[in-house]
Amino acid sequence: MSKKVKIKTFAKSDVGLVRQNNEDVFAVLHEENFFIVADGMGGHKAGEIAAQKAVDYMCGAIKTLPEISCIHELSSKVQLFIESANYWVNHLGNKDPSLKGMGTTLCSLLLHEKRVLFSHVGDSRIYLLRENILNPLTTDHSVPHQIYTKKRILTRVVGTSPEVFPEIKHEEIRKGDIYLLCSDGLTDLLDDREIEKVINSKGSLEEKGDLLIQMAKSRGGHDNITLVLVEIEE
Repeated sequence: MSKKVKIKTFAKSDVGLVRQNNEDVFAVLHEENFFIVADGMGGHKAGEIAAQKAVDYMCGAIKTLPEISCIHELSSKVQLFIESANYWVNHLGNKDPSLKGMGTTLCSLLLHEKRVLFSHVGDSRIYLLRENILNPLTTDHSVPHQIYTKKRILTRVVGTSPEVFPEIKHEEIRKGDIYLLCSDGLTDLLDDREIEKVINSKGSLEEKGDLLIQMAKSRGGHDNITLVLVEIEE
């Protein structure tokens, strides 16, 4: 991967105020310019196992990538990695009855020369703040719950079935861009305009990330809250 892109990053995961364990997992690979967030689901601790296994697999695969100049070839590689991670998590779930049905959302960001490749499965999101405007780069893979109006059902998850269909896109990066990867523990409690206001505020990425987590917890913090901020410096 290209080392020419200079960036600043901040990443943090908080268990929240209700959950006993943290089923969110994130990773930051500075050498590879790769960032990933996963939000697990399943029985007792199965969700965090699914998320950890998926993140570990993706990070291991990214580290083996050779130098690739074509963004389309890189996109195909990332798709294959996600499909393989899905197969691995699904295999582990079928092998161990206590892990049966475990799964995880996944969203990732990979900087490549002057472009960014982003992928997702589920409802963990990626946003881009450009020229002070926050826009979502992903659309949740979910539908409204038929009974509970405030809840949604995921339509795509890593690990719950033998196949998965990730969305993968790429675009040019610009100096000053700030990317946010996050689990739904943040976006269920803060709307896009609130997030935009915080990221536009003065202070370091750490201060902004901490404030976002504190705000989500002040609204109840009913879920784990995880975020990764990546700022393009030049």
